[in-house]
Amino acid sequence: KNHHYKHYKIDYILQMKQSNNLHFIGYATSKENSEDMVYIKFKDKSMSEVYSIPDWDFNVDGYLLSELEQGYTIDYMSLECHYNTWCNINEWRDELEHFDGLQKYLSYCQKNDINSNIIGIYSNNHINIMDMYKENNAGYDIIASTSIGSHSIVLGYNRRKDEYVTWRTSPNRNGGYDIGYYYSNYKDAFKNYEGRCNDILEKHLSFEKNKTKPKEKSFER
Repeated sequence: KNHHYKHYKIDYILQMKQSNNLHFIGYATSKENSEDMVYIKFKDKSMSEVYSIPDWDFNVDGYLLSELEQGYTIDYMSLECHYNTWCNINEWRDELEHFDGLQKYLSYCQKNDINSNIIGIYSNNHINIMDMYKENNAGYDIIASTSIGSHSIVLGYNRRKDEYVTWRTSPNRNGGYDIGYYYSNYKDAFKNYEGRCNDILEKHLSFEKNKTKPKEKSFER
């Protein structure tokens, strides 16, 4: 609504809940010059503060990942911005300082189906930063995951208990983790993981077969 910024487009918006109030901040770039970026603060759904960010100053680690560590969550991010974020993280993966913020961002990507296939829309170069994600559930680090169709099987390990577990879940984990089988040794755990992966593969192939199987022709007498 601000006439001066009508040619800017929102890259992403972050929100934080404090004392039952939601606070929003956003970042936008000029459609005419991608190096022109502004920081926007929202109050009562109106823009209350805005200032320019020098192109040399902005970086994903110092802004986005740092703010996620401070308690902000992603409310909106354009797919183009996700692509730029993935490129930036991939380029500086060994020098990032805000590890917790990185994990929050990668968790968001997983839950919202932002993956290497989607990012590949913007580039022919294969970029995948999900190998940096340290997925954890109930104290178990997820050390292996297989997704087939809409189903996933994961293998987890709890260092403190020295215990393994396999769970059923979904690729984006939105359905949570259920039906866990626990093991005291890796060999038995992986055998169960392998079997459960084969089960979802067989069910998926059976579904695909029934879906694609030609209908039998009927003959008129």
